[in-house]
Amino acid sequence: MVKALKDIQVKCGFIGPRNRLYSRMQEMLAVSGIPLQNEMTFDAFSAQTPKAAATFDFLFVDIDGLGGVVKIFNTLARLRTEFPFVPVILVSGDFETNDFDTTRRLLGDVSLRSPVLHASLETALFESIENNRKWCDSVVHYRENIAA
Repeated sequence: MVKALKDIQVKCGFIGPRNRLYSRMQEMLAVSGIPLQNEMTFDAFSAQTPKAAATFDFLFVDIDGLGGVVKIFNTLARLRTEFPFVPVILVSGDFETNDFDTTRRLLGDVSLRSPVLHASLETALFESIENNRKWCDSVVHYRENIAA
Protein backbone atom coordinates (compact mmCIF):
# COMPACT_ATOMS: atom_id res chain seq x y z
CA MET A 1 0.00 0.00 0.00
CA VAL A 2 1.83 3.12 1.17
CA LYS A 3 5.22 2.33 -0.37
CA ALA A 4 6.70 5.79 0.16
CA LEU A 5 6.10 5.52 3.92
CA LYS A 6 7.28 1.92 4.25
CA ASP A 7 10.87 2.63 5.34
CA ILE A 8 10.23 5.51 7.73
CA GLN A 9 8.76 5.63 11.22
CA VAL A 10 5.19 6.89 11.03
CA LYS A 11 2.99 7.48 14.07
CA CYS A 12 -0.77 7.48 13.59
CA GLY A 13 -3.26 8.38 16.29
CA PHE A 14 -6.98 7.62 16.45
CA ILE A 15 -9.58 9.68 18.27
CA GLY A 16 -12.75 7.70 18.77
CA PRO A 17 -13.86 4.35 20.15
CA ARG A 18 -12.19 1.01 19.44
CA ASN A 19 -14.68 -0.24 16.90
CA ARG A 20 -14.83 -1.73 13.40
CA LEU A 21 -13.39 1.43 11.83
CA TYR A 22 -10.44 1.38 14.25
CA SER A 23 -9.76 -2.28 13.46
CA ARG A 24 -10.02 -1.72 9.70
CA MET A 25 -7.68 1.28 9.79
CA GLN A 26 -5.24 -0.71 11.93
CA GLU A 27 -5.28 -3.58 9.40
CA MET A 28 -4.79 -1.34 6.37
CA LEU A 29 -1.93 0.60 7.94
CA ALA A 30 -0.26 -2.62 9.16
CA VAL A 31 0.12 -3.75 5.53
CA SER A 32 2.75 -0.99 5.23
CA GLY A 33 4.23 -1.60 8.65
CA ILE A 34 2.58 1.51 10.08
CA PRO A 35 1.23 1.04 13.62
CA LEU A 36 -1.99 2.68 14.73
CA GLN A 37 -1.75 3.86 18.33
CA ASN A 38 -4.44 2.89 20.83
CA GLU A 39 -7.67 4.83 20.51
CA MET A 40 -7.98 7.94 22.64
CA THR A 41 -10.39 10.73 23.47
CA PHE A 42 -10.08 14.39 22.50
CA ASP A 43 -9.24 15.16 26.12
CA ALA A 44 -6.42 12.60 26.18
CA PHE A 45 -4.91 14.01 23.01
CA SER A 46 -5.30 17.61 24.18
CA ALA A 47 -3.68 16.80 27.53
CA GLN A 48 -0.38 16.14 25.76
CA THR A 49 2.31 18.76 25.51
CA PRO A 50 2.69 20.34 22.06
CA LYS A 51 6.00 18.49 21.76
CA ALA A 52 4.31 15.12 22.41
CA ALA A 53 1.44 15.94 20.03
CA ALA A 54 3.96 16.85 17.34
CA THR A 55 5.20 13.25 17.34
CA PHE A 56 1.98 12.24 15.56
CA ASP A 57 2.33 12.19 11.78
CA PHE A 58 -1.41 11.65 11.26
CA LEU A 59 -4.48 11.79 13.46
CA PHE A 60 -7.64 9.96 12.40
CA VAL A 61 -10.94 11.17 13.89
CA ASP A 62 -13.95 8.83 13.85
CA ILE A 63 -16.77 11.35 13.40
CA ASP A 64 -19.56 8.76 13.61
CA GLY A 65 -18.10 6.99 16.65
CA LEU A 66 -18.03 10.33 18.48
CA GLY A 67 -21.67 11.19 17.83
CA GLY A 68 -21.51 13.07 14.53
CA VAL A 69 -19.97 16.29 13.29
CA VAL A 70 -22.58 18.56 14.89
CA LYS A 71 -21.83 17.14 18.34
CA ILE A 72 -18.04 17.51 18.03
CA PHE A 73 -17.75 20.56 15.75
CA ASN A 74 -16.40 22.92 18.42
CA THR A 75 -14.05 20.28 19.80
CA LEU A 76 -12.63 19.64 16.31
CA ALA A 77 -12.15 23.36 15.71
CA ARG A 78 -10.37 23.71 19.06
CA LEU A 79 -8.13 20.74 18.24
CA ARG A 80 -7.16 22.41 14.96
CA THR A 81 -6.22 25.69 16.62
CA GLU A 82 -4.37 24.10 19.57
CA PHE A 83 -2.44 21.58 17.42
CA PRO A 84 -2.44 22.99 13.88
CA PHE A 85 0.72 21.07 12.95
CA VAL A 86 -0.89 17.60 13.23
CA PRO A 87 -2.51 16.41 9.96
CA VAL A 88 -6.11 15.45 10.75
CA ILE A 89 -8.02 12.89 8.69
CA LEU A 90 -11.77 12.92 9.35
CA VAL A 91 -13.68 9.67 8.74
CA SER A 92 -17.47 9.37 8.47
CA GLY A 93 -20.09 7.34 6.66
CA ASP A 94 -22.10 10.56 6.33
CA PHE A 95 -19.64 12.14 3.88
CA GLU A 96 -20.96 11.87 0.32
CA THR A 97 -17.47 11.28 -1.08
CA ASN A 98 -13.84 11.36 -0.09
CA ASP A 99 -12.65 14.94 0.05
CA PHE A 100 -8.93 15.48 -0.44
CA ASP A 101 -9.03 19.26 -0.78
CA THR A 102 -9.26 21.97 1.87
CA THR A 103 -13.06 22.24 1.98
CA ARG A 104 -13.28 21.30 5.65
CA ARG A 105 -9.93 22.74 6.72
CA LEU A 106 -11.33 24.35 9.86
CA LEU A 107 -12.02 20.82 11.10
CA GLY A 108 -9.49 18.62 9.30
CA ASP A 109 -7.08 18.29 6.40
CA VAL A 110 -8.95 15.61 4.43
CA SER A 111 -12.19 13.68 4.79
CA LEU A 112 -12.70 9.98 4.11
CA ARG A 113 -16.04 8.33 3.54
CA SER A 114 -16.31 5.04 5.40
CA PRO A 115 -15.97 2.24 4.66
CA VAL A 116 -12.44 3.35 3.77
CA LEU A 117 -10.67 1.76 0.79
CA HIS A 118 -6.89 1.19 0.62
CA ALA A 119 -6.45 3.58 -2.31
CA SER A 120 -8.41 6.31 -0.52
CA LEU A 121 -6.35 5.88 2.63
CA GLU A 122 -3.10 6.19 0.68
CA THR A 123 -4.30 9.35 -1.06
CA ALA A 124 -5.53 10.78 2.26
CA LEU A 125 -2.13 10.32 3.91
CA PHE A 126 -0.29 12.23 1.21
CA GLU A 127 -2.91 14.93 0.66
CA SER A 128 -3.30 15.56 4.39
CA ILE A 129 0.38 16.48 4.60
CA GLU A 130 0.09 19.08 1.85
CA ASN A 131 -3.25 20.42 3.11
CA ASN A 132 -1.83 20.65 6.63
CA ARG A 133 1.03 22.81 5.35
CA LYS A 134 -1.53 25.19 3.87
CA TRP A 135 -3.50 25.17 7.14
CA CYS A 136 -0.39 25.95 9.18
CA ASP A 137 0.50 28.79 6.81
CA SER A 138 -2.97 30.28 7.22
CA VAL A 139 -2.83 29.97 11.02
CA VAL A 140 0.60 31.65 11.14
CA HIS A 141 -0.59 34.40 8.80
CA TYR A 142 -3.69 34.96 10.95
CA ARG A 143 -1.66 35.11 14.18
CA GLU A 144 0.82 37.55 12.63
CA ASN A 145 -1.99 39.85 11.54
CA ILE A 146 -3.56 39.81 15.00
CA ALA A 147 -0.21 40.58 16.65
CA ALA A 148 0.42 43.52 14.31
